[in-house]
Formats: sequence, C-alpha cells, structure tokens
Amino acid sequence: MTDKYFKSLNYSLANEDTWPEVRLMREWKPKKILSVAGSGGRSLPLLAGNPAELSVVDLSEQQLWLGSLREETIRKLTHEDFLLFWGYPPFDSAAYNRKRKDLFFQFDLEPSAKNYFITLFESLSWGSILYEGKWEKTFRKFSYVTRAIMGPKLLMESLSCLSTEEQEKFYVDKFPRSRWDLVFKILGNASVFNALLYKGHFVKKNVPESHFDYYKSAFDRIFTNTLLRGNYFAQLCFFGKIVTKEAIPVEGDNEVFTAMKIWLNKNRTHAYQGNILEIIPREPAISEIDFLSFSDVPSYFEGETEKNYLQIVKPKMAIGGVVIVRNYLRIPENTDLNGYEDITGEVARYFKNENIQMYIIRAYRRKS
Repeated sequence: MTDKYFKSLNYSLANEDTWPEVRLMREWKPKKILSVAGSGGRSLPLLAGNPAELSVVDLSEQQLWLGSLREETIRKLTHEDFLLFWGYPPFDSAAYNRKRKDLFFQFDLEPSAKNYFITLFESLSWGSILYEGKWEKTFRKFSYVTRAIMGPKLLMESLSCLSTEEQEKFYVDKFPRSRWDLVFKILGNASVFNALLYKGHFVKKNVPESHFDYYKSAFDRIFTNTLLRGNYFAQLCFFGKIVTKEAIPVEGDNEVFTAMKIWLNKNRTHAYQGNILEIIPREPAISEIDFLSFSDVPSYFEGETEKNYLQIVKPKMAIGGVVIVRNYLRIPENTDLNGYEDITGEVARYFKNENIQMYIIRAYRRKS
C-alpha cells in the first residue's frame, strides 16, 4: 500500500458517497462495523443502522483527528449548527466564521488534535475546512479549468434540471461535445492526477479503458443516474464547492444526523491508526465483523497483498459478514475468494445512483 499518499489530510469532505451503505445498514442492521475512516463523513453515517460497535481505521493521524472532530460536532451541535460549522450551504460565507470559532471551543478534543485544528482554522481566518483535504483541493483546481472551458453560465444552468430525463436531454442538446471532451483531455490523465494529488503514487491502472474514457464514462453516468443539483461531487468539479442544499452529502441529512447523534451520545467509536491489513489481525477487540467498508484501499494493493487481502481479514469476519470494496482504475488481480461468495449483484442497485460514479463496486459475503 502507498503509505506516503495516505499519511496526511487527504479527505475533508468525502471522496465516496456513503448513501448506498446507509440504505444497506438500515436493512441489514449489522452489529459490528469496521470502516476506513476517511474524513469521518464516509464512516460515521454507517451509524444510521444503529450497530453495537463502529471501529474505524486509517493510516493518517490527521484523518482520525478529523473523524473525532466530526463526532464532536454531531454530539454537541444542532443540525443547523452542524451545517454551519462545516460550511454547508447556506452557511458557506465568511459571515459565519466568528460563530464557527465560538462553536469549536465547545468541543472536547485531545490536545494534539485541538492544536492542529486551531492552526488550520486560523490559517483560514476560521473559514470552513470542508475543502481543505488534498482530494478536495485537487477538484477545486479542476473546477477552474471546467468553468473556463464550459462557461459558468452553462454549468449553473445544468443544475436547473429536475429529472434525470430532463438532465440527459440537456446534456445531449446543450453541452458542446468538443469542449466537454477537452476537459477530459486536459484533466483526465494520469500525469495531471499524479502532479496535483498523488505525487507519484497514482493507482496502477489495470482496467481496459484509457484514463480519458474511464473519466468520461463516469460523468456520462453522473448525468444519466444522478441529478446534478443533488450531486456534491459534480458541483465540486464544476464550481469548486457545494452550491445547493440538495447536494449536501449523507452526513447532513437530518434523519441520518439524528441517528448519528443518538448513537454517539450513548456510545464511542473505536479508532485505530495504521495499515488496515495489520490492524485487523492484530487487534483482539476487532472480531466478528458483520460489515467491512474497505473504501478504495484495495486498488492500491499489488502482488501477494492483492491476492490474499480477503483471506487476511477473513478470521475476523463473522459468518455472513460482508466486505464492500470500491475499485478505482484497478481491480485487484487473482484475489483468493475461498470462503466467500460474490454478492455484487445483490447490492448493485444500491450503488446505481451514488454520486461519484468512479468506482467499480464489489461485495463479498463470508460463507465459511
């Protein structure tokens, strides 16, 4: 795994749409969940299923600190103040910076985390840190290019569509093909992502499509399967930020927020820093996992690791426990599925309308 890339604040919003898993959690009601932490915005909404335990793992100490900050904002704040603190619309202007500072000093954080965030917030004059992850900053930079090529008026007009049928027609009729293709020729290649985000640690692609075709097809699905007015990732790519309330990710949904608050006011999550394939076998407290959200981490595995990663975690999975993997540009090769059944087909419908559309979803259930 590429430790150098993951050991920093990579994600501050969410590089994955967790709505599909939230819907699965509400149906499956797993007791023990383990998830890659990310920003906290991808893992904490899993509490909507009211599990007995939620454990999170991340290589980055900063990501775990961010998760603890998110937990505090959920415990201590009303839904409205939660949206304000994170800078979601309509609270995304500098007018709320003073209130954000006042709210921050209500939170109980370990000293190292508190000092880290004070420094970060002060560098922004107490503006929102929602877009301060490397991933978010990269797509904010991309948005400048997108607006320059496509024009901000056309992109804003695309948000007016109220159905996917209307939006698809808008896409076909009004999006200039040559200019849209130019966006992907400039941005949709490995060298640009390596320079801006991965710093030489980009995924080693093994899907047959070119980078251009991969990203272009993903955006075709975004226009076909999601509404742009409700898609935070599309808005990040177009405008560098979320511009409509409908696009606020799952953590900002009032029902999900309430479920997280109820759980967090009675329980505590368990956080582990390190390589997930070392943490799971090593930690005695991690056992009988009913649901494992692997994020896109397996896309970075190679050699024996990509072959054996499911076997490494299998002793800690409950019989019937499910592993969800998001593959990005690379599907792990020759993976040993002994003791698992592939249930991707059973969960595919939950992921059809997810916001990002960049991931190839795989789901595996332990059967023995």
